[in-house]
Amino acid sequence: MQIAIPSFRRADTIFEQTIASLIRSGANLADVTVFLSDPDEHEAYVRGTGGMVTIVDSVPTKSKNVTRILNYYPKDTEILFVDDDIKAFEKLSKDGKRLVESNLDFAKKGFELCRKLGTSTWGIYAARNAFFMKPRISRGLFLQVGSCWGLINTGTDAHHVLTDEKDDYRRGFQLFAEEGGLIRFDYITVNTAYYKQPGGMQEKRTDKIIERAAKILAEDYPDYCKVYQSKGKGTWELRLNNHTYKTEVLETL
Repeated sequence: MQIAIPSFRRADTIFEQTIASLIRSGANLADVTVFLSDPDEHEAYVRGTGGMVTIVDSVPTKSKNVTRILNYYPKDTEILFVDDDIKAFEKLSKDGKRLVESNLDFAKKGFELCRKLGTSTWGIYAARNAFFMKPRISRGLFLQVGSCWGLINTGTDAHHVLTDEKDDYRRGFQLFAEEGGLIRFDYITVNTAYYKQPGGMQEKRTDKIIERAAKILAEDYPDYCKVYQSKGKGTWELRLNNHTYKTEVLETL
């Protein structure tokens, strides 16, 4: 298993967050590669990571960076994608009431299930909230949140997207249509400050970009989702039509 970290403007924090989280989870840093959307940051990232991981100059924008990553690794490589601002990998506690730090055994399990079922991707629970999480692995129509997900590099076009905003939704829809279901670990999540710290794609994100991406997805995949504007923040979001598709429980812990 190779671990890929797309990154932008986080040279000063990536080690204390994602890299430190990977170390605690038992990852082999020889398998970790950071792919830079801005090659001019190369030396800063070498300093920021202490030279403990591989740094690869990639290309601007998140979607093109992911494509560069898929082209970088040989076909059939198992790739764990993680964001550059992960504070911890977490799992549901045995009593189901809280979250505790997790190792990466779930990732290995995810790839095993993919090969068993003939699919290429798996994901984790998007919301960091023990109340809604369940001690199970399921398959259905889900948001395959981009902060942490696994992919077997089969070479299918469904792995690629051309947009940066809500790219995790679009990739998930493409793979759902092609493979018939998305694997999700309902007891695994990550501790991360989504879009709340310097760096990352939010530096170029605007409300108009978010609105346009949500509406286009709803037009392209009307059977999978609906668009709505949240009452609180007023942001444009997607609501999955997953009640119309059967959720299969693959394993219960």
